[in-house]
Amino acid sequence: MSNNTSNLRFDIAPFAGAGPLRFGMRHSEVRSLLGDKFSVHKKGPDAFDAYSELDLHLYYDAEGQLEFIEGFGSCPIYYQDVSSLRRDAQDVLKALAQLGLTSRHENQLYMFDDGGFALYVPDDIVLAVSVFRRGYYDEPPTVPGQ
Repeated sequence: MSNNTSNLRFDIAPFAGAGPLRFGMRHSEVRSLLGDKFSVHKKGPDAFDAYSELDLHLYYDAEGQLEFIEGFGSCPIYYQDVSSLRRDAQDVLKALAQLGLTSRHENQLYMFDDGGFALYVPDDIVLAVSVFRRGYYDEPPTVPGQ
């Protein structure tokens, strides 16, 4: 890979992105930042780019613009200086509450509506952090050409 991604840190910018990734970026812009070591996968009707070395999945809208970021495993994703992955959910929720964030629990997700991210917590341990653009959960999926 031509780009050095070993020192990347994905700091969540509410509704804007994480680290150098910004919502609205095109595939080519993201790939120029993260390099060419990715694979494309299907998840339901949607495709996403998987950067296995970064434990990162990136989802694009019908126009090919980045709209959703999912970090898991050892992905260096943070909200301010709070690292959530593979930690006890109650410890993470407490740390985020000290920063003034509140969450709502929905199925296995803790949604931080004002922070633009969610934690996936199936069994008391945070397994994934999802970062989304404003309106992502409020809008029906777009269909190209409409």
